[in-house]
Amino acid sequence: MSGIIDKLVGRSGDARELLGAGAGSQVLDISEAAWGESCEMLSKLEFRNVRLAGKKMLSGFNRCRFDASEFSEFRSDGRFWGFLNEWNSCQFDRIRLRDEGSAMNTFRKCEFKDSSLARYHPYQTLFEGCRFTSLKVTLMRARLVLNSANRHPELLDEAATVVFRSCTFTRCSFSESYFAGIAFDGCTFVDSKAEHCDFEGVSGEHPWTSDEWNAPFVQLCARVLAMIHARCGPDSASARIMTNYIAEYRRGETRDQDFAGRLRGKEQGNEEWDRIADKVLKLLDEHFRG
Repeated sequence: MSGIIDKLVGRSGDARELLGAGAGSQVLDISEAAWGESCEMLSKLEFRNVRLAGKKMLSGFNRCRFDASEFSEFRSDGRFWGFLNEWNSCQFDRIRLRDEGSAMNTFRKCEFKDSSLARYHPYQTLFEGCRFTSLKVTLMRARLVLNSANRHPELLDEAATVVFRSCTFTRCSFSESYFAGIAFDGCTFVDSKAEHCDFEGVSGEHPWTSDEWNAPFVQLCARVLAMIHARCGPDSASARIMTNYIAEYRRGETRDQDFAGRLRGKEQGNEEWDRIADKVLKLLDEHFRG
């Protein structure tokens, strides 16, 4: 650690004062390489009019408040949004978040531009009056099991665990995502799309539909089949097994999602399974994690 993080870790209160910046209106740039080197979680801090940019973010925040702050051009794997944070009039520009949770976070009048969320698993999260432009979301799945001790105070009367209220989506894309537990309340959608998504359990008005049962899972199967073609060939036993499984699943003849069990069987031999096992397990982990 160095500099800025050293001065903030283990402390609480106004971050500008702790950093000796005073209460001025000038943007305070708190970017430094240490954000990508330290795994510290900063807690109970208030950030006002700060800028944070960089290539990588390993640190995160819990029980913090951010006002009129800018975050840009970095990636984070699951720690940045932490839990119980409040973000007011903040800008998120060209950030890449993966395995993020945002438990009990609140985003008010924030702007998200040219950013991506991969394997996003939100819980008790409120987005209010936010604007999303060119946001790409893949493999989103809200956490639906509620913990009575960890509820967002503004969502206690909501059936959904994630609420987008009076938000605007422009040129956004969602893919292979589950919308169960998510609510859209008075939102606007402009040139936005959702592909291979499951809308069972979503509430509120949105422009998307899907005629396929569990479309994200079917897309996972298609990716597995393409990988098998590449590694074992389209005429291999594994390809035949996976093709038959997909057809059965689409027809509703099976709802068993353990296609890996079939691929591990004796029909195609251990040699083929050895060639595809690592990728099959990785794809399954990516799909079901969260």
